[in-house]
Amino acid sequence: MERSGWVFMREVSVSVLDGEGVPIGDRGNEDTDRKIFAEDWKRMEKVRALLGEGKDVVADGYFPTTLAFAAARFKAGQSRCYAELLETYREAVRAGRVIRPTMYVRLVVPITLAIERQNSRTESLNTINRSTLQEVEDNFIRVHDEVENGVPVLSLSGTEPPEANELKIIDALNGHKEP
Repeated sequence: MERSGWVFMREVSVSVLDGEGVPIGDRGNEDTDRKIFAEDWKRMEKVRALLGEGKDVVADGYFPTTLAFAAARFKAGQSRCYAELLETYREAVRAGRVIRPTMYVRLVVPITLAIERQNSRTESLNTINRSTLQEVEDNFIRVHDEVENGVPVLSLSGTEPPEANELKIIDALNGHKEP
C-alpha cells in the first residue's frame, strides 16, 4: 500500500515493544497488554495528525487486535487487565475519542501457515501456540462485533499474493470513500 502513497504503520508489538525487551506473543503478560494498549493510544494520535494532513494511513493492528491478545492472555492466566482495557476502550469509543477506521482488513491464514510464517520472522514475536491463535481470532471478532460493529471488515485470503490483496483493499476503500 505504500507504493500507492499510503503511510504504513507496523504493528506496535514488533515496531516498539520487541526492541524494548517487552515479552510479546505467547510470552506476553499484563505488562505487555498495558504497554501495547498505551502505544495504541500514542499511535492513534500520530494517525490523527497524518489524517489532518490529508494522508491515507494503513495500520497493522489496532485496538481490537490488542484487546483480542489481552483476552487470550487473560484466558491463559497470563494477564488480568483485559476487562479494564476493554471498558476503557468502550468508554473512549462512546465519547468519540477513538478514530474509527474506514474498514478493518482481516487476512485469513490457516493456523499452520501462520505458525510457519512466524517461525521465519527475524523479530522475536512468537505466537506459535495454536490455541492462542484461535483465541485471538475469536476475540477479535467478538470485540469488533461488540464495540465497532459499524466498521466493515474485509476478509481476504492471507495466502494470496500481497499485490492482489492490495488491489482488493484499494477497490473496497474506494467504495467506502465519502463523496
